[in-house]
Amino acid sequence: MIPVVRLADADYHGRPRSAFRRGGVSRSLEVWIDVDTLPASTHRAHLQGFAHHPDIDVYVTDETPGAIHVELQTDETRNAVGARIEHADGHTLIAGGPLDTYRALAASWQAEPQDDVSDSQLLFSALLGSVADNHPADAFVTGARALWSGMKQANAMSVTDALALVGLFLRSRDDFVVSFEPRPLTYNRGLFYWLLARELIPSWGPAWRALDPPRPDGSSWAFNGLGHALIIRVDQVLRARDRVHAELNLLQDNDTSDETLFALDGLLVAADACFDVIARVLNRHWALGTDAGARWRSDSWVQKLLRADHKLEVAVGDGTPLSDAVALVGALRLSLHAMPLNTIAHARGSMRDVENLLVVPPEQQTVIEEIFDSRGGDAAWGSDVRLDALVLLDVRRFVEALTRFSLQTIEGTMAAIVGSATQRDRVGDWEDTTEVRRHLRALSGTIGWNE
Repeated sequence: MIPVVRLADADYHGRPRSAFRRGGVSRSLEVWIDVDTLPASTHRAHLQGFAHHPDIDVYVTDETPGAIHVELQTDETRNAVGARIEHADGHTLIAGGPLDTYRALAASWQAEPQDDVSDSQLLFSALLGSVADNHPADAFVTGARALWSGMKQANAMSVTDALALVGLFLRSRDDFVVSFEPRPLTYNRGLFYWLLARELIPSWGPAWRALDPPRPDGSSWAFNGLGHALIIRVDQVLRARDRVHAELNLLQDNDTSDETLFALDGLLVAADACFDVIARVLNRHWALGTDAGARWRSDSWVQKLLRADHKLEVAVGDGTPLSDAVALVGALRLSLHAMPLNTIAHARGSMRDVENLLVVPPEQQTVIEEIFDSRGGDAAWGSDVRLDALVLLDVRRFVEALTRFSLQTIEGTMAAIVGSATQRDRVGDWEDTTEVRRHLRALSGTIGWNE
């Protein structure tokens, strides 16, 4: 999941409050890594590699090449702890305070569940987190999970959340670098999203080849165009999701609300198009008539499909993820033909002055809430705020849930139709390896989506 950072109360030394600001007021993304609390892993190495990126400032307590070194020290005699930050330009910043203060701070967090973090590690985490908090950092990466909710401004988070934030930051600047180790690897926008779409929908290629096998004369597949169309629409869903998250990482006002709703409309149209493509592929395979009639929200067409192959009931019938996904997207998409979706500014007492919450259209509220109840509950969809009779959605959690549910449904539906034994697409050219696919998932915040 892509995190939304908590913003500081005021600018720090004249810096913009968000690294996602555009134009002349943009700044580098600041990532602090509490290395001692994090076990060595592929994801940690991937994150530390971004210390080489000119637009990302990485602060670490080890000797990561290209990073800004932070040295932590304790002095029992003087009851003091300190942090020395050594920048490459020779600038040194020193911070710290009474040792007892940080011991008390660490003790207050120690009651929370920990991931094998010792008392001494937690003490230094308290110090490092406090320095990052006052800087303030865009991300403070630590294995001490108690700090994830304890930091005020430093945005304490996991390694995977930090990678997702880094990826979003770079994509918002049209930078599609994938990794720096063992050497820099960068894609363009089209290839980044195309490979990610193929990774998230691995059954699609085998599905349309199975539904329209090669001709005896070796001629090309009739569905080649539709096969590519699905990947293009998934690409658009992912790009719209990115646009929403980029807006959520800015100060929330009327402008960010407008841009968020613009991107959400695009996401709904692209998601609906994904399901339409699947319908047309099946319509052509079973020769059910003109493509114009191939629509999941047409009961007569769905029944015609099921008469052609009753085994499809488990994949496309009532109560399946497909029927719920189509109903949810369709209910929200009706706003394109009526009153547009809108938001309400809401103060939650967080580090943001306000958040823009999405208003569920009252006329669609019943069907949407029924789907929420059957698919994980209100909290999973960000539906935990009520205002009079209105249902309000946390935009980040809702967009994440909607995107994940839609793409999982597409993958699950196609896998159910063609069978799990069907050979999946192999990794291809353009340095497209299994490791690169993992990096794409990490930077897109989609780790575990289809696992």
